[in-house]
Amino acid sequence: MNSDLRNAAGLAVVENFIISEIYGTEEWKAAVSKVEKNAGYVPGTLSDGYFTQVRVLSVLYFILVFPKDRWLNDAISSIKFLKVWKIWSEKYDINDDPKRFLRHMRNSIAHGDVEFKFRKFVFRDRNNPELALDADCLADLIDTVGRFFAVYPFSSER
Repeated sequence: MNSDLRNAAGLAVVENFIISEIYGTEEWKAAVSKVEKNAGYVPGTLSDGYFTQVRVLSVLYFILVFPKDRWLNDAISSIKFLKVWKIWSEKYDINDDPKRFLRHMRNSIAHGDVEFKFRKFVFRDRNNPELALDADCLADLIDTVGRFFAVYPFSSER
């Protein structure tokens, strides 16, 4: 796979899929224990070693903030993206234009105006009302819409 940073959005999504595959396995648990030991932490300090806030915001950063605006605008204007968006947004009853919705999240993340409370991410943007989304909803966004971004740089069907 090309390691060009223009493909960082796709690579972040793929990395998240890899982490999801190994999470909770004996190998994962052994790695968490090893990190705790090497860092001098009391066993159990890192809990299960998976931090929802960090994973979700990291992937969203690479999908929404890191790419240049033109790439993101091109990607979310494609017919394939709009089909994926329709499926996800209907599932979560989100009746917003994808560009506006994703730009709201992008601005909030870029300016560090995101709060995590009670398994909900709250995105704030001075130009939009507060947007609160459940962690599972965002994980599904990464899994469905993110899957599109993982393939987009390599796809001939744009």
